[in-house]
Amino acid sequence: MDMQREGRMLLSYKELLAICPPHLKENLTVISFSTDDFFMEQNDENPGVFILLSGEAQAFSTTPTGIRHVRYIHHAGEVIGEIEAITNGPIICSVVATSSGEAIKLTEETYLELIRSSPDFAMFVVSQLAGSLAIMSTYTSMNMQYSLKQRLMQFFLQKHQQFGNPFYVDKKLTADLFGCHLRSVNRVVKELEAKELLDYEKGKFRILNVDKFKDALDHQD
Repeated sequence: MDMQREGRMLLSYKELLAICPPHLKENLTVISFSTDDFFMEQNDENPGVFILLSGEAQAFSTTPTGIRHVRYIHHAGEVIGEIEAITNGPIICSVVATSSGEAIKLTEETYLELIRSSPDFAMFVVSQLAGSLAIMSTYTSMNMQYSLKQRLMQFFLQKHQQFGNPFYVDKKLTADLFGCHLRSVNRVVKELEAKELLDYEKGKFRILNVDKFKDALDHQD
């Protein structure tokens, strides 16, 4: 299920072509990918920059002992590999597709030239970086300050604010994101369902009453 984040500046392929200088258009390549295909792997050289047209991807880092920590979930309209292209550094996180889809692939050189030559594309890049930073800061803050139930409720509320009802959340990926067991996520979801704060069916969530949900979140122990 494809979703796009509300409040973010996103580009479709048609819009990218419209703002792309003529001499760079031939450097844009549309690729198809399948679940479990890797866009890039941690510590390797950057293979380029990707703009998701459809599908989703998971960015994660791996510890020396082999433990995977999910850092970000990419949705349609978002960019993969933009930080490494700008810093010219090694890959920070591996990125693997969690569904099939399509993406625009650009070389680092094309990506940087687009930034220099198109103010609209440069603003798109700034919007992407700022939005990603805000989301990552939220996750970091939640992990440090709140219980798992509070973190999950804030996470569900954020998803609702981004995508509306219904919103899709992969519970296993969410467990990876918060560094907990899947059964812990299921326990919180069942508790919220019992209190009629949340509805869950086949991967789709609904917050039944936003004001009631926020009030319950504000009054957690």
